[in-house]
Amino acid sequence: MPRSHSETHGPELSGAARAFLAAARHHQRRGQRLRRAAVATITVLAVLASLAAVFAFRQESQARDAAAAALRSRDQAVNAAVTSAAVQLAPTDPSLSAQLALTAYRMDPTRDAASRLISAANTPLDTRLPGPRGAVYTVAYSPDGHMLAAGNVGQNLVRLWDVSDPSRPLALGKPVPVDRSVNSILSLAFSPDGRVLAVGGHTSHNGEAGSGGFADLWSLTSPSHPVLLGRLKSPAVQGWDALASVESLAFSPDGRTLAVGRHAGLVSLWDVTRPDDVAPSGAPLNLDCPDVFSGRVAFSPTGHTLAAACEDDAGTLSLWNTTDPAHPRRIPSLKTGHRVISLAFSPDSGTLAVGTKVGTVGLWEVVDPGHPAALGKPLTGPAQPVMSVAFSPDGHTLAATTDDGVATLWDLDVESAISRICADSSGALSRQQWSRYVPQLPYDPPCVTT
Repeated sequence: MPRSHSETHGPELSGAARAFLAAARHHQRRGQRLRRAAVATITVLAVLASLAAVFAFRQESQARDAAAAALRSRDQAVNAAVTSAAVQLAPTDPSLSAQLALTAYRMDPTRDAASRLISAANTPLDTRLPGPRGAVYTVAYSPDGHMLAAGNVGQNLVRLWDVSDPSRPLALGKPVPVDRSVNSILSLAFSPDGRVLAVGGHTSHNGEAGSGGFADLWSLTSPSHPVLLGRLKSPAVQGWDALASVESLAFSPDGRTLAVGRHAGLVSLWDVTRPDDVAPSGAPLNLDCPDVFSGRVAFSPTGHTLAAACEDDAGTLSLWNTTDPAHPRRIPSLKTGHRVISLAFSPDSGTLAVGTKVGTVGLWEVVDPGHPAALGKPLTGPAQPVMSVAFSPDGHTLAATTDDGVATLWDLDVESAISRICADSSGALSRQQWSRYVPQLPYDPPCVTT
């Protein structure tokens, strides 16, 4: 009203009134400017506060990440040091070595750590089979896990053992009466029903073919008195190839097919539905090995995969789809890193054990045969070529024989390995030793004692 009145009645207002109105308008404009400036200032401060908060959050997050990375680096360094100490102490103090291996596994339960744990637990599991000394090239478990066949290459000897209690093996009768002309025993295999044992190797007299590889089938209806069913003939293998030793044998899970691997790089598939009247399923498979010669063969328990090894230093291993034995199909090969001497699939077909010339046993995941993957570091034992490997029916134990005649049993179950280590080496890792080998961490022994 004052403004409107001054505009319409300006001449009627006194000078003092007009001055008052002018001052009022000036203060009004100044107040508006102050309010706008205050709003702008508050807005800027709010934005700055938000930016500061974001910056502080990022700095805190980066600090947390840096701290976590530093902690991980420290833990990795500690784990590496503990692992190194475990490896170095293995020959002189196996109990302390086992405790440190378990400590490393508790810190970081990787596949490599599990492999080292199994290697550590293997030491107290060693069991020597009684009998003559000499190189044992081959062993085989019966399907029920109660019987083990072992072949001494030099003595041309095949022995059967009752291993119901693996720590106390018992000989079953006399050795298998192999032909006198046999000069090496290189492979053994039980049929899925356990009633037939296949024996392969080399003989100085193989009928009209003269010397060469052989494969015999033995009836084990009475394990203490094996009976020869007959020797396989191989019309598809001729000439120099026929002279090559039979170095590997494997029954398919249904017992109808027997794979016979020769040193010449050939694998024959035989129909053994009637063990006393066998016939080849077709032409032998040519493995096309880099160094011509082949080593071992093994069927997966499903019968869908056949593994065949070459004897090159790179450890070439061929996998074949044998769903249809009459038309096997090659799967891309893999390199194991060392010359392969022996092979065996686990009962569930998911793991392939590979014995090498350098004395290690590699475990490979083959659930998808087209994409095999190594399961941690190879298991280590005696520094001798691993001539044969075989899984127990439950898959928890692996038997391995080496060139010096030693048969070793490996417990592959990690929890069982932990139990054995804690039972056999409890107290080996004292506070003083912990301070020496794991100084970065508070005392926390891997085995809980009560």
